[in-house]
Amino acid sequence: MNRAILLALVALVAAIPLPADARAPRRSEMLSVWGVLDAGPVSGVGLGGRLMLPLVPQGLLHHPRIKDELTLELGADFVHYSDRVAYPGYPGVDYSWNGFLPVVGATWNFWLTPELALYPKVDVGYWLGWYSGWNDPYGYGHPGWGGTFLQGALGVIYRLPAVSLRLELGSGLLRVGAGFPF
Repeated sequence: MNRAILLALVALVAAIPLPADARAPRRSEMLSVWGVLDAGPVSGVGLGGRLMLPLVPQGLLHHPRIKDELTLELGADFVHYSDRVAYPGYPGVDYSWNGFLPVVGATWNFWLTPELALYPKVDVGYWLGWYSGWNDPYGYGHPGWGGTFLQGALGVIYRLPAVSLRLELGSGLLRVGAGFPF
Protein backbone atom coordinates (compact mmCIF):
# COMPACT_ATOMS: atom_id res chain seq x y z
CA MET A 1 0.00 0.00 0.00
CA ASN A 2 1.26 3.49 -0.74
CA ARG A 3 2.83 5.05 2.37
CA ALA A 4 0.93 8.33 1.87
CA ILE A 5 -2.43 6.50 1.80
CA LEU A 6 -1.54 4.59 4.96
CA LEU A 7 -0.53 7.80 6.75
CA ALA A 8 -3.74 9.51 5.63
CA LEU A 9 -5.79 6.56 6.95
CA VAL A 10 -4.01 6.70 10.33
CA ALA A 11 -4.54 10.48 10.52
CA LEU A 12 -8.24 10.07 9.70
CA VAL A 13 -8.68 7.43 12.39
CA ALA A 14 -6.81 9.58 14.93
CA ALA A 15 -9.19 12.49 14.24
CA ILE A 16 -12.33 10.49 15.07
CA PRO A 17 -13.44 11.17 18.66
CA LEU A 18 -13.85 7.87 20.47
CA PRO A 19 -15.56 7.16 23.78
CA ALA A 20 -13.28 5.94 26.58
CA ASP A 21 -14.52 2.34 26.29
CA ALA A 22 -13.26 2.19 22.68
CA ARG A 23 -9.73 2.12 24.04
CA ALA A 24 -10.52 -0.55 26.62
CA PRO A 25 -9.35 -4.06 25.71
CA ARG A 26 -12.03 -6.28 24.22
CA ARG A 27 -11.98 -10.00 23.67
CA SER A 28 -10.87 -10.82 20.15
CA GLU A 29 -11.36 -14.58 20.25
CA MET A 30 -13.86 -15.35 17.51
CA LEU A 31 -14.96 -18.28 15.36
CA SER A 32 -16.06 -17.07 11.91
CA VAL A 33 -17.98 -18.92 9.20
CA TRP A 34 -18.56 -17.48 5.75
CA GLY A 35 -19.52 -17.98 2.18
CA VAL A 36 -16.73 -17.71 -0.36
CA LEU A 37 -17.08 -16.36 -3.91
CA ASP A 38 -14.41 -16.38 -6.61
CA ALA A 39 -15.68 -14.28 -9.48
CA GLY A 40 -12.71 -15.11 -11.71
CA PRO A 41 -12.90 -16.40 -15.27
CA VAL A 42 -14.26 -19.68 -13.89
CA SER A 43 -16.60 -18.76 -11.04
CA GLY A 44 -16.28 -20.62 -7.79
CA VAL A 45 -18.41 -20.79 -4.64
CA GLY A 46 -17.78 -22.34 -1.28
CA LEU A 47 -17.69 -22.19 2.50
CA GLY A 48 -14.97 -21.37 4.96
CA GLY A 49 -14.14 -20.68 8.54
CA ARG A 50 -11.51 -19.03 10.72
CA LEU A 51 -10.51 -19.11 14.35
CA MET A 52 -9.23 -15.67 15.43
CA LEU A 53 -6.89 -15.52 18.43
CA PRO A 54 -5.14 -12.42 19.83
CA LEU A 55 -1.37 -12.17 19.29
CA VAL A 56 -0.81 -8.60 20.47
CA PRO A 57 -4.13 -7.44 21.99
CA GLN A 58 -2.70 -4.10 23.17
CA GLY A 59 -1.66 -3.29 19.59
CA LEU A 60 1.45 -1.68 18.20
CA LEU A 61 0.48 2.00 17.99
CA HIS A 62 -0.21 2.78 21.68
CA HIS A 63 -2.21 5.83 20.65
CA PRO A 64 -4.95 7.21 22.93
CA ARG A 65 -7.51 7.38 20.09
CA ILE A 66 -6.53 4.42 17.92
CA LYS A 67 -7.23 0.93 19.25
CA ASP A 68 -5.34 -1.62 17.21
CA GLU A 69 -4.51 -5.28 17.72
CA LEU A 70 -2.73 -8.09 15.95
CA THR A 71 -4.48 -11.45 15.70
CA LEU A 72 -3.69 -14.91 14.42
CA GLU A 73 -6.24 -16.65 12.19
CA LEU A 74 -6.33 -20.39 11.57
CA GLY A 75 -8.84 -22.00 9.24
CA ALA A 76 -9.76 -23.32 5.84
CA ASP A 77 -11.98 -22.66 2.82
CA PHE A 78 -13.60 -25.13 0.44
CA VAL A 79 -14.30 -23.78 -3.07
CA HIS A 80 -16.07 -25.57 -5.96
CA TYR A 81 -15.57 -24.54 -9.60
CA SER A 82 -17.27 -25.93 -12.71
CA ASP A 83 -16.71 -25.19 -16.36
CA ARG A 84 -17.08 -26.51 -19.91
CA VAL A 85 -14.15 -26.60 -22.32
CA ALA A 86 -15.09 -26.99 -26.00
CA TYR A 87 -13.36 -26.33 -29.30
CA PRO A 88 -15.02 -26.23 -32.71
CA GLY A 89 -15.04 -29.71 -34.21
CA TYR A 90 -14.10 -31.47 -30.95
CA PRO A 91 -16.35 -32.81 -28.22
CA GLY A 92 -16.66 -30.59 -25.15
CA VAL A 93 -15.53 -31.52 -21.68
CA ASP A 94 -17.66 -30.70 -18.64
CA TYR A 95 -15.64 -30.76 -15.46
CA SER A 96 -15.46 -29.41 -11.96
CA TRP A 97 -12.62 -28.67 -9.63
CA ASN A 98 -12.77 -28.72 -5.85
CA GLY A 99 -10.22 -26.93 -3.73
CA PHE A 100 -9.55 -27.20 -0.01
CA LEU A 101 -7.41 -24.33 1.33
CA PRO A 102 -6.02 -24.70 4.87
CA VAL A 103 -4.49 -21.35 5.95
CA VAL A 104 -2.76 -19.53 8.76
CA GLY A 105 -2.76 -15.76 8.74
CA ALA A 106 -2.43 -12.53 10.68
CA THR A 107 -4.74 -9.52 10.82
CA TRP A 108 -3.99 -6.02 12.05
CA ASN A 109 -7.35 -4.75 13.30
CA PHE A 110 -7.94 -0.99 13.56
CA TRP A 111 -11.02 -0.32 15.73
CA LEU A 112 -12.59 2.92 14.48
CA THR A 113 -15.38 2.55 17.05
CA PRO A 114 -16.05 -0.18 19.63
CA GLU A 115 -18.18 -1.89 16.95
CA LEU A 116 -16.33 -1.22 13.68
CA ALA A 117 -12.87 -2.42 12.63
CA LEU A 118 -10.96 -2.35 9.36
CA TYR A 119 -8.02 -4.66 8.79
CA PRO A 120 -5.33 -5.73 6.37
CA LYS A 121 -4.54 -9.44 6.43
CA VAL A 122 -1.92 -11.86 5.12
CA ASP A 123 -2.56 -15.61 4.78
CA VAL A 124 -0.23 -18.42 3.82
CA GLY A 125 -1.68 -21.79 2.94
CA TYR A 126 -1.78 -24.79 0.67
CA TRP A 127 -4.30 -25.54 -2.11
CA LEU A 128 -5.38 -29.18 -2.19
CA GLY A 129 -7.46 -29.73 -5.30
CA TRP A 130 -8.97 -32.44 -7.42
CA TYR A 131 -10.84 -32.60 -10.70
CA SER A 132 -14.14 -34.38 -11.28
CA GLY A 133 -15.78 -35.27 -14.59
CA TRP A 134 -12.71 -34.64 -16.72
CA ASN A 135 -13.29 -37.23 -19.44
CA ASP A 136 -10.46 -36.50 -21.82
CA PRO A 137 -10.24 -38.88 -24.81
CA TYR A 138 -6.80 -37.49 -25.70
CA GLY A 139 -5.01 -38.59 -22.52
CA TYR A 140 -4.54 -35.24 -20.81
CA GLY A 141 -5.70 -36.36 -17.38
CA HIS A 142 -6.10 -34.00 -14.46
CA PRO A 143 -6.10 -36.10 -11.27
CA GLY A 144 -5.39 -33.27 -8.84
CA TRP A 145 -3.42 -30.20 -8.02
CA GLY A 146 -1.84 -28.55 -5.01
CA GLY A 147 0.48 -25.76 -4.13
CA THR A 148 1.40 -23.17 -1.56
CA PHE A 149 0.00 -19.67 -1.79
CA LEU A 150 0.32 -16.28 -0.18
CA GLN A 151 -2.68 -14.00 -0.25
CA GLY A 152 -3.47 -10.53 1.01
CA ALA A 153 -6.89 -9.24 1.97
CA LEU A 154 -8.71 -6.21 3.30
CA GLY A 155 -11.62 -6.70 5.65
CA VAL A 156 -14.18 -5.14 7.92
CA ILE A 157 -15.73 -6.39 11.16
CA TYR A 158 -18.97 -4.96 12.56
CA ARG A 159 -19.76 -6.16 16.08
CA LEU A 160 -23.33 -6.65 17.20
CA PRO A 161 -24.13 -7.79 20.77
CA ALA A 162 -24.04 -11.54 20.02
CA VAL A 163 -22.38 -11.82 16.59
CA SER A 164 -19.92 -9.94 14.40
CA LEU A 165 -20.53 -9.44 10.69
CA ARG A 166 -17.45 -9.85 8.47
CA LEU A 167 -16.61 -8.94 4.89
CA GLU A 168 -13.23 -9.69 3.36
CA LEU A 169 -11.84 -9.16 -0.14
CA GLY A 170 -8.49 -10.52 -1.12
CA SER A 171 -6.53 -12.23 -3.86
CA GLY A 172 -9.60 -12.89 -5.98
CA LEU A 173 -11.85 -14.27 -3.23
CA LEU A 174 -14.75 -12.47 -1.54
CA ARG A 175 -15.79 -13.77 1.88
CA VAL A 176 -19.01 -12.74 3.64
CA GLY A 177 -19.99 -14.19 6.99
CA ALA A 178 -20.46 -14.02 10.71
CA GLY A 179 -18.12 -14.32 13.67
CA PHE A 180 -19.08 -15.69 17.06
CA PRO A 181 -17.07 -14.55 20.09
CA PHE A 182 -16.13 -17.09 22.73
